[in-house]
This record gives sequence, structure tokens and C-alpha cells, in this order.
Amino acid sequence: MSAPIKAVAAAALSAIAVAGCSTMNHQMHTGCRVTGKDQLYSASGDKNGTRTTRTKRVSTTCGAFDVEDSIGGGFNSYDNWSLLEVGKTYDIETGGYRVGIFGSFPVVTKVLPK
Repeated sequence: MSAPIKAVAAAALSAIAVAGCSTMNHQMHTGCRVTGKDQLYSASGDKNGTRTTRTKRVSTTCGAFDVEDSIGGGFNSYDNWSLLEVGKTYDIETGGYRVGIFGSFPVVTKVLPK
């Protein structure tokens, strides 16, 4: 198997594993005031090409969460992202775990305005 195919296969397996985590550890965070919204960009690659990824992260009084499409939350991350406003309060449902060594955060699966 060539190196690019191995890289794509590894990326696909990682994406499936991470997306699958959103179905575990469901939590409902109530009365969370949004304190910040950030879009984090990361670039990687070599002479054969580069890849840029974007992560939408929301900071709240209940913790920090990623806002992305997931198996547990569906494929409506942009709707959730656009609904969240700094300074406003929401009930936020999340899935997944905070794993610091991997830089992963729980994923927002539902947003309910207060």
C-alpha cells in the first residue's frame, strides 16, 4: 500500500473513531453563558501538499466544547454554531470526552436557548 493511501486510510479511521465518541458520555449542561467563540486553524503537510483543518470552539461558563458534525449530534454543526451568541445563555447537550493529550473536547450535539 502506498504512503498516500495509508495516510488517507489512517485519517478515515481516526475520523470515524472521533465521530463515534460523540455517541458516548452524553451530558446536559444547563444555564451556560457563552464567553467566547473561536475558529482554530491548523495546517499540515509536506512537499506533496498541505491540508488545513478548522475547528469551531465555544467557551462557556460550563466549559469549552467543539462545535462539529458528529454521529451523535447529526450534521447540523453550522446551525448550532450560528445559534450561539457571546453573552447569551443556553442549555447545551454534549457528547464525547475531554482528552487533553489529544487536544479533544466534547462535541455540542444540541443547543437550547434560555
